[in-house]
Amino acid sequence: MPLYLINTLIKIKNASTLKKEVVFCSSNKKIKALLNLFYKEGLIQSYTENSCLKVLKIFLRYPYNRNLLFNMKIVSIPSNKLNFNYKDICFLNNKQIIYFFSTTKGILNCLDCKKNKLGGLLYLTC
Repeated sequence: MPLYLINTLIKIKNASTLKKEVVFCSSNKKIKALLNLFYKEGLIQSYTENSCLKVLKIFLRYPYNRNLLFNMKIVSIPSNKLNFNYKDICFLNNKQIIYFFSTTKGILNCLDCKKNKLGGLLYLTC
């Protein structure tokens, strides 16, 4: 996992623990793909991009005043990478934990990896 992605995820997690409503981070293709997955899973409210400054404005979500990102864990770091093949992903229980993988098709959650029969590098869990 690239360091800029790790820094962005730490920024989002710290802001969510402090119950901030908005987080600003730099814009990047992988960050946008991850934010699209966060939006699809209901972890963030939305995000907008300022193309002039190349900055993303992320709106965090707190349903019933509950923090959704408090148990977010970055699993793969540059010194320790966890690769999963399709068979390993099939054994993961994704009822309570959301897994995010970096695959050849981009960043996908566990369910999309199972549908596309792909394995990949485990980025983070929520």
